Amino acid sequence: MTIARLLPLHVHGALEIVVALVIMAAPFMLGFEPAAMIASVLLGALVLGVALATHVGDEGALPITTHAAFDVAFSIAMGAGAIVFAIAQDVPAAVFMAVAAVSLTLISSLTRYSPNHA
Repeated sequence: MTIARLLPLHVHGALEIVVALVIMAAPFMLGFEPAAMIASVLLGALVLGVALATHVGDEGALPITTHAAFDVAFSIAMGAGAIVFAIAQDVPAAVFMAVAAVSLTLISSLTRYSPNHA
């Protein structure tokens, strides 16, 4: 096993759920501007929804390849959000979005996207 694919999919899902909850709670704890608050809660809810949809039952309601594509899209969206909120001078939101984008990218890059739970 290489370090590039260290995390099994079920661990990825658990980490993603935790990260999604943090993404949704952060605007209220860090005092984001209204636009950043809405974006953060919405993105957190989407990440949570994809994580839960993939890990429902044995086969899941969402294919693993689709989940992987969503992971990339969420990382890109968080990175774009960091840039937009930096331009809008909402520094706490920009920094948090950048950290969240890096976190999601790291989790995705370390995941072994296969249905095996072993």
